[in-house]
Amino acid sequence: MYKALGVALLLWIAPAHIFSQQKEVDSLRESLAVATSDTARVVRMAALCKAFWYVSADSALHYGDKALKLSEKIAYPYGKALCYNNIGVVHDNAGDYKRSVEYYAWALAIWEKLGDEQGTVRTLNNLGGTYYLRADHAKALENYFKVVEISKRLQLEQQLSTTYNNIGLVYESLGNYVQAMDYYLLSVKLDEKRGDLSSMAFGLGNAGSLYKTIGDHEKALALLTQALKNEDIAGDMYGAAICKIHIAQIRFEEKKDTALVLPMLYDAIRVFELGRENVSIMNAYSEIGDIYRKVGEIEKAIFFHEKGLKMRALLQEDGYDALPLEMMGLAKDYQAAKKYGESNGYAATVFRSALKAGEKKAALDAAVIISQNHEALGDVKAALHFAREAQRLSDGLSLLENAAVFENLKSNYDNYKTTLENDALKRNEAVQSETIKRQKAQRLSLFMALGAIAIIALLLFLNNRRKQLANRRLEQQKQELKALNAVKDKILSIIAHDLRGPLTTIEGLMTVMEAEMLTREEQKTMIGRISATNTSTLETLDTLLRWARVQKDGEHTELTPVGILPLVLRTAELFSEDLAQKKLSIHYEILPGTRVMADENQLDFVLRNLIANALKFTPEGGSVTAKAMVSAPGKIDIVIADTGVGMTEEQMGRLFNPETHFTTRGLLGEKGTGLGLLLCKEFVENSLGTLSVKSKVGEGTEFIVTLRAV
Repeated sequence: MYKALGVALLLWIAPAHIFSQQKEVDSLRESLAVATSDTARVVRMAALCKAFWYVSADSALHYGDKALKLSEKIAYPYGKALCYNNIGVVHDNAGDYKRSVEYYAWALAIWEKLGDEQGTVRTLNNLGGTYYLRADHAKALENYFKVVEISKRLQLEQQLSTTYNNIGLVYESLGNYVQAMDYYLLSVKLDEKRGDLSSMAFGLGNAGSLYKTIGDHEKALALLTQALKNEDIAGDMYGAAICKIHIAQIRFEEKKDTALVLPMLYDAIRVFELGRENVSIMNAYSEIGDIYRKVGEIEKAIFFHEKGLKMRALLQEDGYDALPLEMMGLAKDYQAAKKYGESNGYAATVFRSALKAGEKKAALDAAVIISQNHEALGDVKAALHFAREAQRLSDGLSLLENAAVFENLKSNYDNYKTTLENDALKRNEAVQSETIKRQKAQRLSLFMALGAIAIIALLLFLNNRRKQLANRRLEQQKQELKALNAVKDKILSIIAHDLRGPLTTIEGLMTVMEAEMLTREEQKTMIGRISATNTSTLETLDTLLRWARVQKDGEHTELTPVGILPLVLRTAELFSEDLAQKKLSIHYEILPGTRVMADENQLDFVLRNLIANALKFTPEGGSVTAKAMVSAPGKIDIVIADTGVGMTEEQMGRLFNPETHFTTRGLLGEKGTGLGLLLCKEFVENSLGTLSVKSKVGEGTEFIVTLRAV
């Protein structure tokens, strides 16, 4: 419920005088009424737009549009840039990110033309926040690093502290908790040096919230308590209230003692009431309702969630249009009370609103609740429909989000499965029948793919042999035929072992399932094994097909300037689940804007393969580092380094030789075809580069991709 407040703690924009906001508005209106010049009127109306950011979107747009029109009329570029920036924030708050990016782009163009670097910093920071909310982490980091560069040059230490916190938030969202913590602590050290206790509290709060996320409550409480102390000294009642809410959440998770945590939440509400912070009051009511539901006091949970809903109605009169998440609390309350019809009514409202706003996570949560309610009511068709909606929505989430969603589904199911066991048995038989049909179709597709590979292998062999007989002398023919036989043997070996084995496994598992002699849990385990085997086999097929195609016809290469950091971040995000499973960390030593001349698709394959290998051979608790550095004039080295098991000199000598290359299982038994590094070498050479390796047994391995700098 309070993740939004956590973000506010990280990206705090409102100053300590938030409780005198109405007084500020009245003062600006009086100042506007006596303004003697058009430029002064523009500045005051732009300030009123900002004052209404978190109070009334309609009022903010009213003053922003008036200021913009006056700026255009009097040809006042500074005023136009200021208005574009402030109106962009209004669209951000409304969730219209496409529109906000347009306004920020217009503002940046004017700031840069005016040479106003402080204005540029302000808008770049907002733009970074927008890309973060859109889950475009690479662009968010790109903008935040620009802010850091300018802020250091202009010695804008307050802005630098805020941006360090923002960068930490992005890394935390990527699951890179080590780098996130590094940036939070950079902010704390900078604010401690400046003696800014209130700003320092933000970094402490962020670090504490991160420790809470990873389950280290002792460290989380220590940091949040220090943040609370700083807020009290600085006299920031609002910041102190937010810290109390985080501390209360941790205390409740530890002891489930309402008598301990509820007074802290009521204290926070009293502070919010002083400042007329209705959004925070509404969220606090919902948090109290969630606590009462978790301890089984459903009537009290409903009471507080309904209070939050009434507060939302008052806010909507002022233009507040965020998702009605209090209704999600009521949906869960009524579900816990087994009033599934009432629960569906609230969940359906959240589902529709979330779809309209493009909030997939909220829509997914609502779809899960609706599906569960229909299952409890015996409406199998409706339950299956919303279960499919949930699956469709989950496809758009990141790997980390998907993991959280399915963990939530499992938890909810365990809570009420005993009461539904008899009814679920009949429905499970129907689901099992559908699953078997789907697996049969997958098996058929795999056999068809196998036939296609065999045909490709045969065509490759015959085509290469014909070229050899036509264009080479006898001795050359012997050498090339030897290489072709190695290709054929490799393909047939992979078909016979790496493909035939998994297919035989799938067929055996399907036979066992068709016998209908398994328990429900055994069926669930069996389907998981089939899915994992199927995924591994498809990855093997994909690599084999691409290698066979390269051997047959080569691959088209289009050299273009390619940014290294966005490509590495996008590739690393694909392995977030592997990083979490093996407790590995990944570090980046790549300056934003570093680019090389390469084929982007082929370089993406190379980086993905090298990072995957690094993860396979690095033991639990190790690390992987992606670096980019100038190695020679006009040359860039891209290095993927790990702290894994390393290789011998003899192994390194065999890596890139088609006749002697080999494959080794990963530390968790991961399999491969042995073709990946051969493809990597060909793709790097297609881009006029080189691929080399350094390694020591027990110390780790470095793969170096050298390409032309742009």
